[in-house]
Amino acid sequence: SDEKRLKLAQLKGLNYLYQKNWQKAEDYFRSLNEKAAQSPLTAVLKAFAEEGKRLPRKSLFLAGVMSAVIPGTGRFYAGRASDGLLSLLTIAVTGWQAYEGFHKDGVHSVKGWIYGSLGAFFYLGNIYGSVAAVRIFNEQSERKFLERVGVSVNVFFQ
Repeated sequence: SDEKRLKLAQLKGLNYLYQKNWQKAEDYFRSLNEKAAQSPLTAVLKAFAEEGKRLPRKSLFLAGVMSAVIPGTGRFYAGRASDGLLSLLTIAVTGWQAYEGFHKDGVHSVKGWIYGSLGAFFYLGNIYGSVAAVRIFNEQSERKFLERVGVSVNVFFQ
């Protein structure tokens, strides 16, 4: 029947949404015949596809570069200010301790090498953590969006 075909078409488009393939979902809903396009659920799903393309996304590369230049800024960019501040302080303190050790005892400074190694470890971890924080931000943004899609669809299919 026409109603079953419509529901199947809507489910196919919904599948594209759940695959996070926003453009394919939008193209699919635009390609439906006029009767299917007039369905309230189809209109809602098409609007979700358009909104999915505009979801806030942050750049993994930019977060890494920011934290490489100024430790902690990549985490600020990801919306994790306290993590960013902690990274900045940790790297600043270990860097300062390494500097003091090397300045006092030269290249043979045990303190300088210990704090320098710790600082390098924290510095690299800061870059990795910034990229991971942005990845989590992007995933949470998509998950929250798809939860909204699910709630809206559930209303129509009841």
